[in-house]
Amino acid sequence: MKTLFLAPLSLLAFCSVLFLSSCDKDDKVKICHKGKIILVDFESVPDHQGHGDAVDKDNDGYFDRDNACGEVDCDDTNPDANPGANNCGDPCSITDFELLNATCTDPNPTYDLQLRITYENAPAAGTLDVSIDGAVTSFPIGTSPQIVNVFGLPPTGVGVDVSASFSADPACQLAVADLYEAPDCGIL
Repeated sequence: MKTLFLAPLSLLAFCSVLFLSSCDKDDKVKICHKGKIILVDFESVPDHQGHGDAVDKDNDGYFDRDNACGEVDCDDTNPDANPGANNCGDPCSITDFELLNATCTDPNPTYDLQLRITYENAPAAGTLDVSIDGAVTSFPIGTSPQIVNVFGLPPTGVGVDVSASFSADPACQLAVADLYEAPDCGIL
């Protein structure tokens, strides 16, 4: 009687250790075996892993280790995280600012700014937040390089600090002190 009780328990423990998305005995597990995807019973998985086969633990079509069947899953415990969902690539980075134009406006003593921002791997949601001397303006995320326009800036005639980040990934940022000199627009 003990053996009958321990066998299902060890199968459940095995499934939990592998983080398999299903532990139903009737389900099969995808294995990359000699360059081909095969389906095996849960009980066969350790033997396949023992000779180097890759396992698709979260059943999303990507495997837990380097294999001949496709890309390696960046998180084989989460079916929503995989190379096919484009959410395991390189981290976000903002790489460059380029001042395109700083134009004085009439009759108000302000200037308008046009700035090109270059970035890689931007978040899929949120905003691109640009700070000009501490005043933040938010923009929908476009494609890189992205041109942004900021209006009504004070014409100080001194160096301007610029920074940018993404609301969905604040760690993805670039800050440059004195990126450009603000026009004085004839008021100084």
